[in-house]
Amino acid sequence: MKFGNRIKIFLINIGVILFLPFFGCIPEETGEITNIEAKVEVDSLLFKDSSKFWKIKKNELIKVEESTQKFFYPNKSYCGGALYGIYKNKELIRIESTYNGELGYSTKNVDFEKNELVKIIYYEHFPEWDKYSEKYPDLDDIDPEKMTYSDTLYILEFGKKRSFEKYAGKKLISTENDEELVESLVTCMEIMKNELATEKRLVK
Repeated sequence: MKFGNRIKIFLINIGVILFLPFFGCIPEETGEITNIEAKVEVDSLLFKDSSKFWKIKKNELIKVEESTQKFFYPNKSYCGGALYGIYKNKELIRIESTYNGELGYSTKNVDFEKNELVKIIYYEHFPEWDKYSEKYPDLDDIDPEKMTYSDTLYILEFGKKRSFEKYAGKKLISTENDEELVESLVTCMEIMKNELATEKRLVK
């Protein structure tokens, strides 16, 4: 497959998130729910800086009570990929998802308080196609070993404390609100909520 076609396929796979309407009520949970450990450790968002890994502005522990359970969506989420939901007293308090592309991936962590959206942490680890095509213009096929990647982190705060932060590597590069990105992330959040409401299984 030609390099240009591979780029088009990749962009289609990770491209624009379509808005999908959802109707109907959230089904009531039935059946016995077993408790999980008293603490659930959440994977930290990792960035690669040369050979070093580091963490930035991320809740590393979620303290849970006996009434808190972690579920997974048994299918591939439309916009989230591998999808998990953490519930307290049957109320959704966090969504975690990882979407793997042909080479790169992205993660979305969404926090709720009293059913209200309070934070979205969105991380992209995407291949640098332009640099690759400039350096290897004559290659028809993609060599993953030669590909370089960019790391971008977005932290969105909602509610009374509204803020937008964009990081490239370790550096804060923008606090200017990206309305298109925010809209797509909020739309994806709604899609993932509906997917978990439709079907989910307990992580044991």
